[in-house]
Amino acid sequence: MERTRSSELADAISASVFNILSEREVVSIPFSGGLDSSTIAYLAKKFEDKTGKKRYITLYTAGVEGCYDFENAKSAADLLSLPLIKIEIEEKDIEYSLGRVVKIIGSTNPVHVSVALPLYFVSKHAKKGSVIMTGQGADELFGGYARYLNVPSEKLNEVLEEDYKKLISEGIKRDKAIAEFFGLGVAFPYLDESIVRIAKRTEPQEKIKQVADKKIRKYILRQAAVIVGLPEEIAMREKKAAQYGSGVMNLIKKMAKEKGLDVEGFINYAREKSEL
Repeated sequence: MERTRSSELADAISASVFNILSEREVVSIPFSGGLDSSTIAYLAKKFEDKTGKKRYITLYTAGVEGCYDFENAKSAADLLSLPLIKIEIEEKDIEYSLGRVVKIIGSTNPVHVSVALPLYFVSKHAKKGSVIMTGQGADELFGGYARYLNVPSEKLNEVLEEDYKKLISEGIKRDKAIAEFFGLGVAFPYLDESIVRIAKRTEPQEKIKQVADKKIRKYILRQAAVIVGLPEEIAMREKKAAQYGSGVMNLIKKMAKEKGLDVEGFINYAREKSEL
């Protein structure tokens, strides 16, 4: 029987996660309860069950009280029967850490900073000696961001390629810098060469698929997740980008407004304050 592209992808993701876990015993997963992080978490647990090799797998969700990610992460962690540590970020945490994060990542770009902050707190709380295993790359490879819905199908792969290159040159460096600041390793299962090759061979219509009256982002990745065994309830769940799901961007906007600044002005203020 001919293998489907989604089953080929399922095998590649499983192999990527298993390869990482074969070398590391302590694994910390930044966890939102969405497709990308849940697939990694599910496969990490499956690795234990399949090999009998004990791994210390912990899920971490960092965000503002009442944020979208907390509820999603809790329900998904319960379904996966994995331990979840919830890290609440308050204004005082932003005040103390924002300038430090800017120095670590070398950027005052509001998107970079607001993505880096939750990872900073996850890394700060992660077990010593662990590898941070993230879902980075899934959105850029398989069409995960909401803005891709407005891209014509014939242009989608071109736009994804541009975003993938930017992720490699900027986003991955940012995440590595955060993890290394805390003396941790970091791994990116979705950036395995075999997965990147599959993504580049996949037609745009399989990345964002029209089903009835709705466009479904990362369609082939959702199919692959179901094939590996992730509950469909999680595999088909849509979520917000990290900076919004965590509530961090909105908190930064609120704090900036209170000081009469725009977001970038507030980030620069925090950077300068941390240098005093």
